[in-house]
Amino acid sequence: MRTPFARLAFVVPFLTPLAAAQDAPLLEEDFLNGAIEWFVHDQVQLWHITTPGECGAPGGWASSALSQSPCVYGTPPWAFVSVLTSPEFVPAGGPLRLNFLSRLELEAGDSVSVRLMPPSISTLPPLVLATHLDLTNDSAPEAIEILAPGADLYGGLACHLRFDVLHDGSGDVGFGWMIDEVVLVDQPVAPAFCVGDPAVGNCPCANFGAPDEGCAHDSTTGAKLVGAGSARVAADDLELTALGGPAGQPAVLFGGSLGTPTLFRDGVLCIGAPQERLARVHFDATGAAGFGAPLAGLVDAQPGTRGHYQLWYRSPGGACASGSNFSSGVAIDWL
Repeated sequence: MRTPFARLAFVVPFLTPLAAAQDAPLLEEDFLNGAIEWFVHDQVQLWHITTPGECGAPGGWASSALSQSPCVYGTPPWAFVSVLTSPEFVPAGGPLRLNFLSRLELEAGDSVSVRLMPPSISTLPPLVLATHLDLTNDSAPEAIEILAPGADLYGGLACHLRFDVLHDGSGDVGFGWMIDEVVLVDQPVAPAFCVGDPAVGNCPCANFGAPDEGCAHDSTTGAKLVGAGSARVAADDLELTALGGPAGQPAVLFGGSLGTPTLFRDGVLCIGAPQERLARVHFDATGAAGFGAPLAGLVDAQPGTRGHYQLWYRSPGGACASGSNFSSGVAIDWL
């Protein structure tokens, strides 16, 4: 159920890239229609869907409260974990993005967590996505966004999300944890940013590109970078390809820190100074160009850092007649 809320964004362990691509959700649940498949754990009685006004909350939230008169989420002196488990889903093998609404009301000594759970036959451990330390413990609704680059190892496995409330058995007054509007999506390994978007109006002569493209170099087409492979530096298998460029024209791949978007020539420059030139290429007859080597070695990537990459290219007779343009950029969280 949608409710006015505060906004909180946190990550595991990187900031969310700008204008990340939107994919079909692996999970999407608002708990308005029973959500029976979420309530299959043997401790199901510790989570339920709220009725309007329950513990001061609207209806249609998943709640760990045991009762509302008084509102408590545990039974002293017993210490235990109450569990809410999502239906099964299979990640594609890249980063995951999790969004949900959270209301947290815990006593000191208690804790919560949300984890990505692999199948029991897997040798991978559960991946902790967030704990109570990442949330605001004041009972007010807030929007949570988590980006988990490390979820790439779980690709192809039948996984679940698990929301846990750990009680220490002392009082447990309040509703504990309530969640709503859960959305989990696969993220591309190299999400686009700095796109030529008509909604933003950020192209020099209204030469907007298609989704995820930079500003158009002709009447409809802009260039973009796409990534394939893993963001793990040790694997060194992530390759970028440029698409949608003007046939036969030269281009330069460059990288650097995220800068203030600046209108320049026929496009938008989003990489701040200092910029590092990484490779020179020519677009082929189809408007595509590869860079001949995996990106991690090309840029000397370091685990735990974020890289921003963009392409400059010549565009004779381009939409704004300046002679050159930029692709959209990509942001990569190196692991």
